[in-house]
Amino acid sequence: MIDAGLDAVPDRIRPPTVPAPPRTAAVAAAGTGDGLRSGNQPHVRRGSAVGARVARRRRPGHRSARHGVRLGPEGGEAVEPRTAGPDTPPTLYVMVGLPGAGKTTRARTLLTERAALVLTPDEWMVPLFGPEQPSGKRDVLEGRFVWLALCALRMGMSVVLDFGVWAKEERSALKYLASSAGAACRLIYMPIHPEEQWRRIAQRNTVRDGTTFAITEDDLVQYRRTFQEPDADELLAADAGPPPPGYPSWEAWTAGRWPTSLPDHHA
Repeated sequence: MIDAGLDAVPDRIRPPTVPAPPRTAAVAAAGTGDGLRSGNQPHVRRGSAVGARVARRRRPGHRSARHGVRLGPEGGEAVEPRTAGPDTPPTLYVMVGLPGAGKTTRARTLLTERAALVLTPDEWMVPLFGPEQPSGKRDVLEGRFVWLALCALRMGMSVVLDFGVWAKEERSALKYLASSAGAACRLIYMPIHPEEQWRRIAQRNTVRDGTTFAITEDDLVQYRRTFQEPDADELLAADAGPPPPGYPSWEAWTAGRWPTSLPDHHA
């Protein structure tokens, strides 16, 4: 795991415009797994091992003075002991990675460690829309979760967005939106080897609990081709950078990617 801090909230609230799923802790306690991605993601070459690059850049056990993160023996995160409780300032934690990487498991630890609100679309998709993922609905739900996250951040509450966010532009937009809400942002990247990923997904397919969608091995191959793996510079950068060409601002880009995240959106 690579946890890059960019320097956060009672733990259970529900979106005012989205009915809560039947499970009692559906919002605060993240569900397992990752649903199929939707929306047009740019096609990129299969990623190289960014964890290895970060590991080469910093020896095991090294502590980043800037970010307060200690890297473990394989370049993954080894969390520094910290007093549990809300973050100051509030922090938007963005889980990055492919299905089966362990993002939701890590998100659940932030629920208790940082008193953070955890928003996992998979926890909501099946209860709301059934076992077959309808086209476009995940983008609608993600947009409302972004809207809810910004509301919570402005109230002083940390939030975990457990989306996977495969595109760099998505991650940059979330950095910008967090900053606009007076919050910090932390990208938490969870790399995983393809063989281990398929082992986990195959096991999960046999014990689906109503919060995940079936994923095939061919799906995983396509996902890796689509996924834009973050490099060390992106993970450590605090600034979102300029918006993509053709967009006057990150708000304008967000309006196209997640229209339901806009404050003035009405369902």
